[in-house]
Amino acid sequence: MYPSYHGLIHHVGSPPVIGVLSLEFLWTAAEAVGIPTNPAFVPDLFLPYGNHMTFYERLQNTLLWLFGRCVKLVDIALPDCPVLPI
Repeated sequence: MYPSYHGLIHHVGSPPVIGVLSLEFLWTAAEAVGIPTNPAFVPDLFLPYGNHMTFYERLQNTLLWLFGRCVKLVDIALPDCPVLPI
């Protein structure tokens, strides 16, 4: 469930809400509902890795995971930055 639903929840009186995604579980959706993600054993959606990753695949997955969070932090810190399209 993405954060865009939160405004609608308060508008209709805060009913219980169940979110459904029709694609793989993105880390942004996991953070929205408070589910921790671990790049050591959960492959990123944009990488072609399966359930059994080698050390180098885990390392690349972790680096991509860290990069995504750094970009998100910069986007939060500098909301008017035209360079970041997030």
